[in-house]
Order: sequence, then structure tokens, then C-alpha cells
Amino acid sequence: MNKSRLEAYTDAIIAIIITLMVLNIQPPNNAIYFHQLGQSAHQFFIYTCSFLLLSMYWNNHHHLLQPVKQINGTVLWMNNLFIFTMTLIPFATHWLTNHLDNLDPELLYGTVVLAGDSAYALLTWALLKANPGKMYHQAMQSQIHKLYLSLTFNVLGLLSAFIKPVLTLLISGGVVILLWFIPDRSMEKLTKQKNINHQ
Repeated sequence: MNKSRLEAYTDAIIAIIITLMVLNIQPPNNAIYFHQLGQSAHQFFIYTCSFLLLSMYWNNHHHLLQPVKQINGTVLWMNNLFIFTMTLIPFATHWLTNHLDNLDPELLYGTVVLAGDSAYALLTWALLKANPGKMYHQAMQSQIHKLYLSLTFNVLGLLSAFIKPVLTLLISGGVVILLWFIPDRSMEKLTKQKNINHQ
């Protein structure tokens, strides 16, 4: 499979995941006025966190693959593992919207985010192994540092659930989203440099 097919495959699945997730948002029973929708405010907040999380994954996945030349079997399987973890987000989101600030739903949500970040890390390392060029490895250094920081926050978010469950959503979701919201531009610069060299 070439890079463009891998990207298209991943893009399509992320779009389906987001569609399934929004279908789980239900308006309050017998709500006929806008102010009654306030009862569902927490649902919109959790959905927004999950939407931003998926958008962040998609955005960084795109930047990660931009300068890549080689896609091997290991990369394909790590990408599939990454996709699998993302498919769990709608389920974890739906359970959390119905039981906000309860320990088990918060732990599941935090675990799914940790699994997603771990799978993304494995995909990153698989791409590094498949593309041994020095320039690619140098461009990946800031990405790797962010991965370690992100995984640290994931673990802290899970542990914080035993203090106050909602902290898991705020740390594992909110902080990690803020950390990755602006993608690593070093990959983009490397791609532009390669394009200039080939002209």
C-alpha cells in the first residue's frame, strides 16, 4: 500500500468515527425550548473534547506522513492499531456523557486516550524504522518529546481519577489536546525542503 492509500483509508475511518459519535448525543426528553438544552450541556462538552481529540489525531497523522517515503507491513499494522484505538472513542464518550464524574467511565475514557497515544507512538517508531534517513529522524525529535510528555499526562490523568474522576477528562483529554493542537511544523518544513530539492 502506498502512502496516499494509507492516508485516504485513515481519513475515511476517522470521518465515520466522528459521525457515529455525534449520533450518540440525545436531546433531553420533552425539550421544546433552547434553555432546556442546558440539561445536555455536559454532553456537548464531552463530545467537543472527543471531537477535538480525533481532529488532533487526524491533523498530526497527516503531518507525520507528509515526508515519508517508505510504508512497510509494520507501519500498516501499527496504523491499524492506531485506528482501532480511535474506534473506541465513541463508546467511551457515550458512557461518559451518561455518567460524568463517575470513576469507571472516567477511567475507561482515560484508558482509551492512553491507548490512542500509545498506538500513535508505536506508529511513529515504526515509521522511523522504515525511513532511516537522518533528516527525517532529526525532524521527528520534537514529535518524540511531545509523545513522552503526552503519555506522562495520560498516566497522571488516570491516577487523578481516584482523587476527582472528572480530572481524567480535563487532563487526559483537555491538556493532551492543547499539547498537540498545533502540529509539529518540522515535518512540514522537511517536506517543503524535499520538494524544493526535487525541482
